Amino acid sequence: MNNKYVIAKFTNSGFGDHLSCVFGAWWYAKSTNRTLVIDWRGSRFNPNSGKNCFFSFFKRVTSLAGVPVIAGDDVADMQFPAPFYPDKWTPNNIKKIKHIPHTSTEVRDINTMIEKMIPQDEATIVINQHVHPTPPKAEMHLLLGDLEFSDAIKDLADRFTNQYLGDAPVIGMHIRHGNGENIGARASYWLDEVSFIRQLMLNKQHNIHRRSPDGGPARGAFHDNTAPSLTQQSKTSRAERNLYKKAASYVNNLHQEPDFSHASVFLCTDAVRVENGVRENLDNVFTYPKRMICEGSGPLHQMKLNHSNSDQEEDTFIPLETEIVMDMLIELELLRRCKALVCIPSQFSVISRQLLPDNRICLLKPPLSNRIIARIFK
Repeated sequence: MNNKYVIAKFTNSGFGDHLSCVFGAWWYAKSTNRTLVIDWRGSRFNPNSGKNCFFSFFKRVTSLAGVPVIAGDDVADMQFPAPFYPDKWTPNNIKKIKHIPHTSTEVRDINTMIEKMIPQDEATIVINQHVHPTPPKAEMHLLLGDLEFSDAIKDLADRFTNQYLGDAPVIGMHIRHGNGENIGARASYWLDEVSFIRQLMLNKQHNIHRRSPDGGPARGAFHDNTAPSLTQQSKTSRAERNLYKKAASYVNNLHQEPDFSHASVFLCTDAVRVENGVRENLDNVFTYPKRMICEGSGPLHQMKLNHSNSDQEEDTFIPLETEIVMDMLIELELLRRCKALVCIPSQFSVISRQLLPDNRICLLKPPLSNRIIARIFK
């Protein structure tokens, strides 16, 4: 094990974003001969904020595709060598569980560093953001060959497969709605043109990288300053109906191929309205029997603030219920086993998308009008 490190320390968003940070950090560690450290303390998916939960979800390993890995509880007590990159990091900051804010410039610079594999002389590099782009597929296949969910998760996925899906190929489908969460550009799938413009205006007013005077997020409804969402207010729109039709069309085309003629559809979603919409257009659809989050209940992984004055600290750490987390991980394992995938862009399906050939992935698109509107705002 060498004395240079890359620390993946992003636990401030969804599980797919957790993974994107790990994947990018792993790729950089492999390319620059560093040790990968995974620090998932403080994750919303972690019932114990002080515990590093990575090995609670994945099989315990000491390396991933040739890269040495440290991801146990000892991470909290490690002394990492200076200097650090980016320069906001200090030994004290690295030990903290709470997310250390980053700027849009820092996000861009880290992504550029990984994409172009720019070498850094600093002994310790810390990454606490979503990383884009994902490493090349050939490299991801090596990584995912070593990165497996725990036996408990795989056993529960086996039971569901044996009972409902059988031995025939399965087409995975992931369509995320948000149940009142600000879903940013993904609102283009759900809203008509006027409502979509209103949502994008709200997003601009609630820049997640804008800081308050105390250095924390600007005080909005959510702890990361995301905007309120209009999706919970919208009834089924033309855009939403077309989304279900496009998904069904791709599945029906696959059913014409001999290998998929008897394939069922495994739908992974966070909203009852999505399940109902898909079933109106497709037969033989299965969902994992989980507790759905009700309409308008707010985001899955963004904590809603409840304070009486602007100087008050954010709410006490509130982890998601263990049942919700386990259901999510089982769905990820089931999606991993599918032979084709229909999805909207989301990091949640990143494992499946990396394991499947491009001709077995259908990335759904919003209406052209909303794509043009999004481009203008960007």
